[in-house]
Amino acid sequence: MRRTLSFTERDILRNCGPLSFREGERDFARGQAFDIEVDGDSYIEGDVESRTGRMVLNVSIVVGKDADGAAISGHCSCQERYNCRHVVAVLLGALRGASASRPPPPPPTPEERAARLLHLQDSSDALTPDLQSWIARLDLVRRTGGEDYPPEIDRRLIYVLLALPGRGGTAPRLGVAPMQARLLKSGEMSAKPRPVDPASVAYTPNPAQYLRPSDLRILKALHGRMREADGDGPPAYPLLDQAGAEILEQVLATGRARYGTVLGPALTAGPPRPGHLAWVEDEETLAPQPRLDGQEDGQRQEDGNEDGEVLALAAYPPVYLDPGAGLVGPIALGLPAHIAAALVDAPPLPAASAHALNAALAERVPGLSVRLPEPPRETIVDKAPVPVLRLTQIEIPPPAYYYGKPPPPEALRLAALSFRYGPVTVPFGDLRARPTRLVGGRLYVVERDAPAERRAVARLLGHGLSPVQEKRPNLNPRHARDFVPDGGEEAWTAIQAEALPALKATSFEIVTDPSFRGRVLYPDAAVEFEIHESTGIDWLELDLGVEFEGERIPLAEPVAALLARPDFTIESIDESSAEPVMVPLGDGRMLALPGARLKPILLALRELSLGAGAGEGGRLRLGLVDAATLAALERVSAAAMLAWRGGEALRAMGRMLLAEGGIPQVTPPETFRATLRPYQAAGLSWLAFLREAGLGGILADDMGLGKTVQALALVAREKAQGRLDRPALVIAPTSLMANWRREAERFAPDLRVLVLHGLGRREHFDAIDGHDLVLTTYPLVARDHAVLSAQDWHLLILDEAQTIKNPDATTTQLIHGLSARHRFCLSGTPLENNLAELWSLFSFACPGLLGERKAFARTWRTPIEKHGDAERGRLLARRIKPFLLRRTKEEVARDLPPKTEIAEEVEMGEAQRALYESIRLAMHARVREAIAAKGWERSRIVILDALLKLRQACCDPRLLKLDRAKDAGSAKLERLEELLDALLAEGRRVLVFSQFTAMLALIKPRLAQSGIAYAELTGRTRDREGAVRRFESGEVPVFLISLKAGGTGLNLVSADTVILYDPWWNPAVEAQAVDRAHRIGQDKPVFVHKLVAARSIEEKMEDLKARKSALADSLFDHEGAPTSALTPADLDALLEE
Repeated sequence: MRRTLSFTERDILRNCGPLSFREGERDFARGQAFDIEVDGDSYIEGDVESRTGRMVLNVSIVVGKDADGAAISGHCSCQERYNCRHVVAVLLGALRGASASRPPPPPPTPEERAARLLHLQDSSDALTPDLQSWIARLDLVRRTGGEDYPPEIDRRLIYVLLALPGRGGTAPRLGVAPMQARLLKSGEMSAKPRPVDPASVAYTPNPAQYLRPSDLRILKALHGRMREADGDGPPAYPLLDQAGAEILEQVLATGRARYGTVLGPALTAGPPRPGHLAWVEDEETLAPQPRLDGQEDGQRQEDGNEDGEVLALAAYPPVYLDPGAGLVGPIALGLPAHIAAALVDAPPLPAASAHALNAALAERVPGLSVRLPEPPRETIVDKAPVPVLRLTQIEIPPPAYYYGKPPPPEALRLAALSFRYGPVTVPFGDLRARPTRLVGGRLYVVERDAPAERRAVARLLGHGLSPVQEKRPNLNPRHARDFVPDGGEEAWTAIQAEALPALKATSFEIVTDPSFRGRVLYPDAAVEFEIHESTGIDWLELDLGVEFEGERIPLAEPVAALLARPDFTIESIDESSAEPVMVPLGDGRMLALPGARLKPILLALRELSLGAGAGEGGRLRLGLVDAATLAALERVSAAAMLAWRGGEALRAMGRMLLAEGGIPQVTPPETFRATLRPYQAAGLSWLAFLREAGLGGILADDMGLGKTVQALALVAREKAQGRLDRPALVIAPTSLMANWRREAERFAPDLRVLVLHGLGRREHFDAIDGHDLVLTTYPLVARDHAVLSAQDWHLLILDEAQTIKNPDATTTQLIHGLSARHRFCLSGTPLENNLAELWSLFSFACPGLLGERKAFARTWRTPIEKHGDAERGRLLARRIKPFLLRRTKEEVARDLPPKTEIAEEVEMGEAQRALYESIRLAMHARVREAIAAKGWERSRIVILDALLKLRQACCDPRLLKLDRAKDAGSAKLERLEELLDALLAEGRRVLVFSQFTAMLALIKPRLAQSGIAYAELTGRTRDREGAVRRFESGEVPVFLISLKAGGTGLNLVSADTVILYDPWWNPAVEAQAVDRAHRIGQDKPVFVHKLVAARSIEEKMEDLKARKSALADSLFDHEGAPTSALTPADLDALLEE
C-alpha cells in the first residue's frame, strides 16, 4: 500500500537526477531496499544491499521544502554519499510501500552446507587471482607511473594561473586554479573544464589515472591551503609564501600552466626582470605594489587584462606574468624575496599616518630603506557641503538553506548619501568630524558642517526615505546608513517622480548607477521618429527614440510591449493630467512621458502595428499603406514634441492621401466617350493616384453613381498612357457580365474586350494576351483558376466585391492567389454584417493595411462590435479613409440630374438560356407558319402569344407553367435580390414594377426569405390607400406594383429608386410608372434601374425602340400588343437568334 508523503516521484527525479533515479528504481525492483522507517514527513532511514551483495549501505534522508516542491537531502555510506541510487531506492520504498524489514533467509539444508564445505575446483591454466592482481598493478603503473600520457588517456590536469584581486587596495596576487579538461581529437583542450579539489584526489587510494606523479605532489601541497573564488572565475589558491613559490616552480615544470583559462596562453618560467615598488593611492591609504621598470606607478593595476598587458603580482617574491611572451618570472626589486613578499602583502596604510609609519619603520626595521611618501596636508574649512544622493542596487545573498536549491539573491535598491566638500566626498556613513581624503597626492582634512548635513538628512526623511538600519537591521553594516523608501521597493517609482525633483530643487545632486533597476528618466528632448527607406520606397522601417543625458533611448520595443500589455489601454491615458505615464524600458529603467505627448504616439503606433512586422533592432516594418497614418502622426508633431528624420517622399504621399496636399487631378483619354460628372472625375483621380503609388483601394459609391464607368475610365487611361502591357481583369457577378460588356463598348470602344463566360469560353483562353480587358464571373474563378492564375494582370478589379467578404471561402482564397500589379474593389456595401467582411476586402485590395486577421479582431473588431468603443471605431475609420472612397447620393446630389436611368443587362444562366432558346425556335417557326397561312393582320394573336412566352422566359421560366421550367432558374430574380440588398443597405426606398402579377407573386417569397418588408399593389388589391400609406409612411421600404394597377394615379414621392423588372414595350407606359416617384414634390434625385435580359427579345426590343425612337410609342399599344407600326421585318429581328 502506498503511503501519503510530502514528496512525489517527480521530486525524487528533480533532486537526485535521472541516472540515480533509473539505477535506484532497479535496486528497488530487485528488492535490495529494506528496513525502511519513516519518521513523520521529514525523516526517512533504510538499508540497501549493494549490487554485489557483499555490503549493506546505510541511508538517511531529510525532506524539506523549496520553491519547486520537496527538497530532498539524502546521505548514504557508499562512495557517492549524496542523493545517490541507494537514496532513490529507499525513497521509492517509502512511497510504494516496501516491507519494513527484510525477512531472514531460511537455514541452509545439510546438502547446501556440505556443498559449501567441499567445493572442488577443476585444474586449469587460468590465472590465479594473485597473478591477475599483479598484472593489473603493472598496467596501472604503466598508465600513471610516469609523466608522459599513454594514448588512451585523454584527460589532462591544467594549472590556470590567475591574478587574484588585492585586499583593500593592495596589489593583485598570484593564484593557481587546478582544472581538468578533455583533450580533443584536434589536439585542443575542451572549453568546458571542471575544477579539481585537491582534497578529493590527493589522498585517495586510487587516484584518477589522468593524474601524473607531479600532479599528486602539487595537489598534496595545495591541500590545506586557503582557497578563494573571484566572481565567476574558478576557485584558486594564492601563492604568496615560500611554499607557494615551490608550488609555482612545480606547476611551470609540468608544461601544463595556462593564463586565465585552460585555453589561455601556455606559461613557462621566465628570467628575472628589473622592477621597483610603487606607492598607489586610494581614498585615504597608500599601498606598496610591485612594478616593472617602465610601468606607470600612480595608477592602480587591474586584476586581469584584456589586451595581453604584463601584470606585476604579489608573490614570493613578486612576479611578473607576461601572457604575450608566455612567461612567469620574478621581479628584481633589490630586496630579499621574503622582505619583498612581506612588503607587497602589507595592509592598506593610512596616508595620514605616513610620518608615524616611517618613524616606526626606521626604529623597528632599521636596515629597510623603503619609506612611505608623506603627502602635503590641506584643511577644508567653511565650505558648504553639496549633498549627493547616489541611486544604486545591491544583491543580498539568501540565508543558509539546508534543503534543495537556494533561491536567487534578493535585489535591493538603495540611495547612498554623501557630502561633497570641494574635491572631497564624505559618505553619510563616515561619522568622523574631521575625515581625511587623499586626492592627487594631497591629503585633505575636512572640517564638516554638521548642521548643513543634518538639514539635508531631514529633507530625505521628509520625502519618505529612511536609513536601512531602521528598516532592515540585519543587513550588511556597510549599507546600514544608506536609505530606502518607507513604502518599500514598490515606492521607488513615486520617489523618483516626486521626491527626487524636489530634492534637486534644494541643491541635491542626484547620481544613478547603471546597476539601479527601475530608474525613471524624464526626457526634455523630442521623441524622434526615423524612417529608413528602401530603394523605391517599397517598404520602410520606423524607428523611434529619445535623447537623455547624451544617450539615445530606443523606444520601438518598449512602446510595442506597452501596447501589448493586457492591463493597459491607450484610452485610459489622461492627456490633461500632470502625472506622467511610465513606459518600462528593456533594461529595467522607466521613461516618464506626459500623457499629452505619449497618447498621440501610441494611437498612431497602434494603427501602424496592424500590418507591421519586426524589423532590425525592434523597428516597425511598414508598407506603403501606412503612409497616410504617418502623415496623420505628423499632424500632432508639435503638441507631442516629435521630430522627424527621413521618409520625406512617403510622408508627402501620405499628406496627399489625407487630401492635405491634394490628389493630382487627371482626365480620361480623348477616346473615352463619357462625360464624367465632377464626383466621377474625382473618383478617377483617386484611382489613378493609388495606382501610381502602388496601392489599391475600395470604390464604395452608392449604387447608381457609376462605379463601372469610373473603373472603365481608369482602364482606358492606362491604355492611353502605354501602361496596359498586360490585360486588366474584371471579376463580377454573372448577372453583370452583359452590363460590363455593353458599357465598355459604349464608353471605351478602343478597348479590346474579351468575355470569358458560357460553354464556349475555353476556346478563347489563348486569346487573353491579345485583349485589353477580360471579363469573367465569380463562379468561374474556381473552374478557370489554372488559366487565370497563369496570367499576369495589370489591373484586377472586383465588382460587387462583397462577394469575397468571407476570407475562408474557396473563391476568396483563389482570387487572392491571382497575380496583378494593382487591385481594386467596387462595392456599394463593403460592410454588410461585421468588420471581418471589411478586413477581407482590404486584405485583397490593400494587403497589410489592417494587419493579420487575429490581431485585427483583437485590436479593432472586438472593442468596436462587442464593447461599443466609439474612439476605436473613429481611429479605424481614419486608417481606412485614404483607401476607401464612398460618396452617397445625398452627398453628390448637386452633381446628379433629377432622374438617372440605368439599363442593366442581365445574363441568363445556362439552364434558363437553353429553355429560352428552345421556346424562341418553336415560337419563330409557329409565327412564320401562321403568317404564311393567314397573313400578317390575321396572325396577331399568334404573334402576341409568341412574344408573351419569350418575355415570360426572360422574367422567370416558372411563368410558363412548364415542368421543365421549374428548375431553370431566373437570372433577373437573382439580380433583383442583389439590387435590393445593396439599395436597402443605403437606405433607399424602392418601387418594383412588373406587368406580370404572377411575377410579383414569385418575388414576394424571396423578399420574405430575406426579411424584407413590402407592400403590394395589383388589380386584386382592395385597400389601395392602405398599401400606399404603408409605403409612404416608411413602414415598408419596398413597394411591389403591377404596371396596370399602379402605372397611373399614384403619388409616391417618398421613393427615390424605381426598378422596372420587365421593360414595358411602350415607352409611354414606362414613363408613367417612373413618374410615380419622379414628379412634383420629389426633392431627391430618382434612379431608375431597368432589368433587361441579355441576348434576348428584351434586348432586341430596346434596340428596336432606340432605332425607331419617333415611332416607339406606337409600336405596341398600352396592352403590349403590336400595332401596324411593327413590320414583319421588325418581328423577324425580334425572334431571330
